[in-house]
Amino acid sequence: MRTVLALVVFSLFSGLFPQNVARAHAVSAEEYQFPFHDPWIASICSAAVMFKGGMAERLQLEVRPERRTVKFLENRNKVIFNLFEQKGRLAPLVFVLGGTGATASSAGAMNTAQQMFDLGYHVVTLPSSMNYQYAISISGTGAPGYVPNDKKEYYNLLQVVTNHLVQAKSLQIENYSIIGYSLGGLMAAFLVDEDSQKQVFNFKKLVMINPTVDIGYAIDVLDNAYDAGARISESRKEFINSYVFSVGSDVLDHGFDIEKILNAIGTLNLTMDERQWLVGYNFRKDLGDVVLASQQINDLNILKSKIGRFEMNERLEEARSISFNQYMREIVFPGLTIDNSSLKNLVQQSSLFSLEGLRNNPIVYIFTNADDYIHRQEDIQFMSDFVGENNFYLYPHGGHVGNLWYPKNRSDLESVMRFK
Repeated sequence: MRTVLALVVFSLFSGLFPQNVARAHAVSAEEYQFPFHDPWIASICSAAVMFKGGMAERLQLEVRPERRTVKFLENRNKVIFNLFEQKGRLAPLVFVLGGTGATASSAGAMNTAQQMFDLGYHVVTLPSSMNYQYAISISGTGAPGYVPNDKKEYYNLLQVVTNHLVQAKSLQIENYSIIGYSLGGLMAAFLVDEDSQKQVFNFKKLVMINPTVDIGYAIDVLDNAYDAGARISESRKEFINSYVFSVGSDVLDHGFDIEKILNAIGTLNLTMDERQWLVGYNFRKDLGDVVLASQQINDLNILKSKIGRFEMNERLEEARSISFNQYMREIVFPGLTIDNSSLKNLVQQSSLFSLEGLRNNPIVYIFTNADDYIHRQEDIQFMSDFVGENNFYLYPHGGHVGNLWYPKNRSDLESVMRFK
């Protein structure tokens, strides 16, 4: 644990790019002028960038009708997605996949989708594979997390969604691309790898934004970040959450204002423990929803709290006490029909390292940040080597998915995705 946190803290203060990383698209801190130099603060503040509306149509499909009757989660078995349609026009379609906990309507996915729509794409946003709705509506086990299995179900979902759009909405699709951030970036890579064998979509471009490289390291960081809360009083946690909620309400009412956000951060004066805990806490809430759903589908007797129609809170709180490591070890991996696979091997098979078939593929691009706390320096070097200098974009600040909204990032993404 101390080693992980030491590496993270080093990344906060070094401000340096890994020494051997190719720098064709690397930006210096002086050029970048990003307002948040702390990676945890960058991630926290990115949540204040809300989607302002647009051309999205909310759609839903039922893939697993047998899940209609999951106790206390009845009739929540339809997968919800959003379509941005170039009305009456032949256009390429890009799928946008969010990170852990993301719904199809999460702000990051919707902002990226609007940007791609403005470039001329049809766009479909989809939920993360680590989302409670996905667990109910798509996952065969109800406990997603082992990416080599999840990718097969997600690949089928892409086909079901596409067939529906073509048949029910007469969508005219020229070709396909895919963008994913965080865990969605990793999943997008697995989907492109799957498609290299199945050749249903023949994707034109894959863009991974802050992708999870080593899933084992990433979940250690997030578990340790949550555990930093043990050094914070409950009253202080309540104050932080209340203040963050008030800032979010102001953003909803008046829009994103960088000066207000900077002032709010200054007022909170978060310690390092508090910054890490706030990020870890929000990831843990999303995981808890997945844990609860998984145990309603297939109860392994891990959760001891009672649940009833009007008494779900205690069980949900217990679900949120389950760490990422415990979820993988006690819920995901025991349900796999894989013989003689060690935990370490299973984690390795869910990481970007396992996709050597995509190395130096010219359609694959990676955007990431030098201070992303779920990456070690060797992970950044790996990403650079994996896609090559011309397809690797490295920014000095932004933490983990904290700069999707920043003009330089948006401009670079447009330069990669522009097709006209």
